[in-house]
Formats: sequence, C-alpha cells, structure tokens
Amino acid sequence: MAGRYALGGGLTLAGGAGRVVRTANALERYSDRFPSTRFQVAAEFMGAPGIRPESSLQADLSLEWKAGDFRIYASGYARSLRDYITVAPDPELPKRLSLSPAIAYRYVNGDSAFFRGWHVGVRRAGARLEVSVQASKTVADDRELLEPVQGIAPLEMASAIRYRTRSSRFWAEYGMRNVRDQRRVSATRLETPSPGFTLHGTRCGADLWTGATLHVGMENIGDKYYYEHLNSLNPFTGQRVPEMGRTLTLGFSTVW
Repeated sequence: MAGRYALGGGLTLAGGAGRVVRTANALERYSDRFPSTRFQVAAEFMGAPGIRPESSLQADLSLEWKAGDFRIYASGYARSLRDYITVAPDPELPKRLSLSPAIAYRYVNGDSAFFRGWHVGVRRAGARLEVSVQASKTVADDRELLEPVQGIAPLEMASAIRYRTRSSRFWAEYGMRNVRDQRRVSATRLETPSPGFTLHGTRCGADLWTGATLHVGMENIGDKYYYEHLNSLNPFTGQRVPEMGRTLTLGFSTVW
C-alpha cells in the first residue's frame, strides 16, 4: 500500500506500508564452510536447510520540495522483522582443515529485530553547475540479544559539484565522501567498532558525440589509509584489510 499527494508550492508527500516475506537464499540454506571476505573476523559459514523465512512489516514516509533548480528531499522508514535470518557461532562445528578459522558460524533465525533509518539530500541542477549533498543512516537492534544488529553501516554523507563549459561538451567534477565512526556493534558476534574517514576524488571528461563520454579521474586523492566497517582481518597480520589507496581511472562509455 502506497500513495503520493501534492501539497502545493512544489511540495510532495509520499508514504507506504506493507509486509514482505523473504525465504533464505542458497548460501543461507546449503553453504558448507563458505568463507567470507566481508566479515570482521576470519570465519566460515554453514547453511541451515530448515531455516524459516523471515517476515517484515515496514512503513515509509518521504517529503520532497522542488523550487527552480533546487530539489530537497527527506525520507524515513521503520521495519520490524520476525524470524530474521542472521548468523551465530556454533562451537560444535570443529575445524575442517589446519588453516581453517577457529570459529565457524551457522545461519539461524533470530527472534525479532527493529530497523529504522533516514535519508536526506539537496540537489541543484543548473545548466552549467550541478551541486548535490546527501546523507543516510540506519540503526537496528536485535530484540533477542538486546544489542545492535550486526553489519549495519555507519552514518555516511556524499557531496559533489560538477561544472560544465558553456558548450556543455566538457565538464569537471569534485566529490567527497564522509563516513562517521561506527560504535554500535554486535559484541556477541565479535563485531568491533570502526573509525570514520573522509575521501576526496575528482574527474573531468568530454562528451565526444551523443551518448559517448571520455573521462579521467583520481579517487582517494589524499592516499588515505582506510577500511570499510565490515572489512575482514588479514589472517597473517591480524589487521583489517584496507581499501585501495590513490587510484587513477580512465574510462569511455557509449550507447549503441
């Protein structure tokens, strides 16, 4: 169930509510010591063929305002899950190989969880100058363990500014990504806090013909050493596996 209503003056209100049932995927049912690279500790995962589908009730609400070249929007949601699919350490699963991680996890049904989050942004789309800023955040709690749900991304903000020449053929863009530290973690599942970081990048390009663009850019200009919240540990050093440093990109895209 969803609806949208124009309030006048460029304002639009939208909302919805509904129920969704998700069955377990193949890995969650049948994996056999499947390794993960997006889990903070070295771990393997066992599926559970009899795992139950998870069900959720969700409500959404959003507000958008358009005025000239500007568009401002904000949205929020709340979701309640039953039998949500998660993982838990299983001490009865012995190591299969000498180099296997000491901890094996099994997919299980949690009792219930409650998610809520928001997304806000503003954009100006002029003929020669485009500016955008957006931010999003999700918070989730495991009602059975009385702690945060594992693997929730921290608050993140992305901003960009793009300038086009008078002919609109050439353009240049600067972007920034700000990620806050994550302190709400699932200690029961060995999740640990992560520090925040800020990244800068730039691109420039040319529209060669209709539908064809050539661009060159540099990501992580400051060569920042950072890692995402769920990056796994290096099994030899015990340190988080970092993301890529300063990176030069060259690209060409076209529409056939």
